[in-house]
Amino acid sequence: MSLLRYIDSQRGKAFQLGSHDCFTFTNGAWKEVYGHGYADDFIGTYNDLGPKAFANNMVKHFGSTKLEEAFDSRWTRSSIDELDRGGIVLSATEDRYYTRHAIGIKTSPVRAVFVGAEDLVYKPLNDCFGGWTWLRL
Repeated sequence: MSLLRYIDSQRGKAFQLGSHDCFTFTNGAWKEVYGHGYADDFIGTYNDLGPKAFANNMVKHFGSTKLEEAFDSRWTRSSIDELDRGGIVLSATEDRYYTRHAIGIKTSPVRAVFVGAEDLVYKPLNDCFGGWTWLRL
């Protein structure tokens, strides 16, 4: 399945922590691009956690409660303009759980897709920040 077919298969799904959330959605997209997930060890470990336990779980798996630091610890950040389709971006304005930011996937030179409350939400890249891919520079 290609990245765009994967994203299309996720349309019409409402946010549900643990089964269709920022991590599960972007991890699935990452699998389409790179052949494996970036958070396979994390998926399924946070479904019923409160804020404090979720934060502890983030530290256990990523070394930080902050998404930017978590991703920076595993990958080299690149500018969003240079980021290939399928790279990870963050948004402070879309729905977010305990992470302070929503995690999305760059889909084109001008936009990214995120999990919304009732369906996927496309946002302009100028509303996003960060930018991570598998390959370290």
